Amino acid sequence: MSSQQYYHTETEVAANREVTDVAFYVNCAGIVDETSEFCNSASRRDFYYLYLQSGKLTMPEGDVEPGDFIIFKPGYKFDYKSIGPTSYLWVHFTGYDAAKFLKNNNIDTDVICHIGLNRDIKDRFDDLYKEFMINDSKSVELMNMITKEILLLSSRYIAKNEYFSLPLKAIQYITRNYSSDIEVGFLAYLEGMGLTRFRKIFKSHTGMSPCEYIISRRISAACRLLVQTNLDISEIAEKVGYDDQYYFGRIFKKKMGVSPGRYRTK
Repeated sequence: MSSQQYYHTETEVAANREVTDVAFYVNCAGIVDETSEFCNSASRRDFYYLYLQSGKLTMPEGDVEPGDFIIFKPGYKFDYKSIGPTSYLWVHFTGYDAAKFLKNNNIDTDVICHIGLNRDIKDRFDDLYKEFMINDSKSVELMNMITKEILLLSSRYIAKNEYFSLPLKAIQYITRNYSSDIEVGFLAYLEGMGLTRFRKIFKSHTGMSPCEYIISRRISAACRLLVQTNLDISEIAEKVGYDDQYYFGRIFKKKMGVSPGRYRTK
């Protein structure tokens, strides 16, 4: 274990505070680097930024994978558990302008965001820890500036991932395996994303949810088989991933407007 914590105050409890007389203030920061599994369940009076470097955290909001971050708002009951050796960077901040700063930079709270593992953010955390150790008359303001840089860089990478994270691995896997049972969680794993983030990215690029996309691929394949082969409808249903011919018929008619038999006749 090589976890580290840095505080302005003598105790961790005293650092759990809301500051209302300054615009922005960093209460504490640190690194969690655990080889054994652990859990954490609490609420705080400040904002809590968590950036996962390795391992996995499970929480009600979804699974946090390497390259994901989440910010819990003050008073929010966070609850997470590690899976295997886990490492993450964290910082707690407060101030009367903190919420506005997040809003102005399009950073949501209590939502898992994927930004990848970025060296520049980790370097900013190293600078932040250094200022806690120096702790001179300039350190408080420098900590505030460095933490804002971490948040601004996170916002930048959210935007980049929103527009450029084409889920090619998932699409290729569906294309090759549409007739098999496909778990959306496995597709998210292929892309290295949490489930909520994956669903959002997938739909933004395809216009469909992952499940809708799988059905679309199956029905397209069925249309080809109905036109190009003399296979029975039950055989076609099985070939595109449906064991129940009648369920296949209902899905087909819902998508195409006619039954499989009528489609073949036309």
